[in-house]
Amino acid sequence: MPSITVPYRLDFLSPDYLRLKESRRNQVFVYLSSLLAIVLAFTPSYFLFMETKVKQSVIEQLNTDLQTYEQYLPRKEDLEREIVDLKGRYESLNNTLNARYLWLSRLIAIGRVLPSEEIYLTRFMPNGDIIELDGDIVSRELSTGFKNIRQFILNLNALPNFQNATVVSLERNQQGILVFKVTVQLKAG
Repeated sequence: MPSITVPYRLDFLSPDYLRLKESRRNQVFVYLSSLLAIVLAFTPSYFLFMETKVKQSVIEQLNTDLQTYEQYLPRKEDLEREIVDLKGRYESLNNTLNARYLWLSRLIAIGRVLPSEEIYLTRFMPNGDIIELDGDIVSRELSTGFKNIRQFILNLNALPNFQNATVVSLERNQQGILVFKVTVQLKAG
């Protein structure tokens, strides 16, 4: 028959003492675990505290920015009004210059159709859609002067922006210069 061996416990210490001895070996780990538990317990409050500080600093920065904005707000509004005023002035000036450019371009077009160097414009007077032109014809011969004025009227009627050019008056002054007055109508559009 096989023999059964039973281990003998030669340690005659009480079980409470043994537990105490084992707990001393584990005491460092218990303290470390307790410390970590305490740290973990306070961690959310630390993050809440930091979040509160960040919120306060953001609010302070926003308040500073708002005060700066409010400090410059009247000047900004003045500048906006000034910009609107300047835009209005610019539009007005632009319209005036465009109108002057339009009349200048019309005057240049009229000057280009002068038939000879003997005919000169002395007055250019726009009046609504009618333009009055005064001028002199410096020609030794009367027939050449009449040909020049006739050709000038034909040339004016041939321009794309003008129509119904007519001679209102043509007379000779004391110096022998033919003085003429012509009206020409602007085409619509």
